[in-house]
Amino acid sequence: ITVDDDGPADFSEIDSAIVHASCGDTILVKAGNYSHFCMVHLGHWVDTLFIIGAGAESTFVNGLVDISACNFTFCHGEVRGFTFRDSPGGAGVIAWNRCIVRDCVLKNNFYGLRIEHPGIGADWKIYFENNIITDNKIGVKYEVDCYGIGTTDFDTNFVFHNNVVENNLVGFYFDAEFEGCLLPDTIDFSNNWWGTTDSFEIAELIYDSHDTAGMMRTFSFSPYLMDSVLHPDTTYFGVHQNIISNTIYNIRSWFHEFDDPILYDFIENPKLLSYEVSLRAFPNPFNSSCCISMPADATVEIFDLRGNKLWERYPDLDNRHREMSPTNRTFIWRPDKSIPSGIYLIRATFDGQTITRRAILIR
Repeated sequence: ITVDDDGPADFSEIDSAIVHASCGDTILVKAGNYSHFCMVHLGHWVDTLFIIGAGAESTFVNGLVDISACNFTFCHGEVRGFTFRDSPGGAGVIAWNRCIVRDCVLKNNFYGLRIEHPGIGADWKIYFENNIITDNKIGVKYEVDCYGIGTTDFDTNFVFHNNVVENNLVGFYFDAEFEGCLLPDTIDFSNNWWGTTDSFEIAELIYDSHDTAGMMRTFSFSPYLMDSVLHPDTTYFGVHQNIISNTIYNIRSWFHEFDDPILYDFIENPKLLSYEVSLRAFPNPFNSSCCISMPADATVEIFDLRGNKLWERYPDLDNRHREMSPTNRTFIWRPDKSIPSGIYLIRATFDGQTITRRAILIR
């Protein structure tokens, strides 16, 4: 079955092709722009369907400005080679169970990937590999319900491997709305690259909430990757071998019957949001120079552990400090050769608030 939005093909829209498909069919989608589609239609359930785009760089599924809109809802099949974009009130992809997503880009949505009620049925499996999730409010939302989700099977039924989850406000968000909706006592996020090798900074970007029964969840991130080189030829069950970085929270859980106030305060407050998201130092550790990403109107200071100030930048200064060159809110710190190896503190003040990051210099 072929689909082309402006050329000869069996159908011009993906939804029309799905309605006329049978179990095991392959739908080939040519480069173009398409409306959102759904593999679950009322009265027409297609088990095991393959939808193959011409490539994420040229095959776009565009969202709607609607709180309930999503670009793609599916279960029981495989999708690859698309960009799911521009659903500011909904999700790029909503996945249920027994589904595979590969080689796609999910960007400019409220949720990049929304995993909805996967615990219904004993045989749920979700494979999400070789994708890019970027510029969404929440990269991956994992919804916890009371149908048997995840008490023992999260790491065995969910494969999230070789993906890039960057520049979202929150990387992974675990959400439970009712008492008794629990995840395992330990959720394994080991062997991922977090944008830094500083374990304290990694832990700082993980928010571990607790449910109404006081059961603390634990997200284990150690051991972690020491660089951003992934190994695509090896498949891991669970969330491993991914790049997860440049967020307010790389992981956040919320187990209460009311909305998460901190999360939505960040989302609705652009000043606070850009402040938290953009203060980053990379590479970290570094040898001769370190890039510092921050808001253009932030005051930034760098100290050693004794409290000696080594460098500062004020919003109204341009190029007074020649060791730094402003480029798109990113600055390069090149410490003088007299500055020894060690841990240095980068402190930014923005809109009356202060945040500190650590940078490790290795000569």
